[in-house]
Amino acid sequence: MEKGLKERLVGAAVLVILAVIFIPIILDNRQDNDLEISGSNIPTMPDNMPSISDKAGMIKHIEKPVPMPVEDKTDSDMTEQQSQEKSTTQQNDNKVLRDKVIVSAWVIQVGSFGNQENAEDLNKDLRKAGFRSFIEPLRKNGKTTYRVRIGPELKRSDAEATRDRIKKEFKLEGILLKYP
Repeated sequence: MEKGLKERLVGAAVLVILAVIFIPIILDNRQDNDLEISGSNIPTMPDNMPSISDKAGMIKHIEKPVPMPVEDKTDSDMTEQQSQEKSTTQQNDNKVLRDKVIVSAWVIQVGSFGNQENAEDLNKDLRKAGFRSFIEPLRKNGKTTYRVRIGPELKRSDAEATRDRIKKEFKLEGILLKYP
């Protein structure tokens, strides 16, 4: 077969395929109802919402919320067993919340002081040197301890580098801790 004849046949085949694909699309008379916007996903405004004036933005009226009946039960009314169950449930809930936290960070604890002024002095010195430091008070057995920490850093390697820098510049042995 001649080369020119082959090229004409391939060209004709390509044109036929394109016509089979695009002519039905072009000549289709139906409308795409799926693409039309028929409503809104914004919920309707509740009846008891405050109305706002147009001029000054002041609230004209506010419907007072209807109080829900609450069973008045204090901790003293609870039995000891109920109190323990409540405490255990709260601890389990806190543990579940901590377990769900995916992002954790690292801090370097550089000091723990019984005197708040000493903690503030170290914190001030660290901040002057360019570190992001903070004081975290801890109340235990009726006594408050003030922990001076640097960070947080997302990467452990960054926290370790900061700890090494603290050791060099301030001669302080920092403790690397997960935060919070």
